[in-house]
Amino acid sequence: MITRACTAAFLDRHLRHRPRGLPDGPSPRHPEVSFCWAGTPGEPR
Repeated sequence: MITRACTAAFLDRHLRHRPRGLPDGPSPRHPEVSFCWAGTPGEPR
């Protein structure tokens, strides 16, 4: 379910230019999803 929701939100945002609730961090609604941030270029990981 989360895969379909994130894919649809991504496509709506980038192809249809319609902002939608694409998660930008952890959510109690979908605790199984984890996020990894790349950081600022040049900073050690």
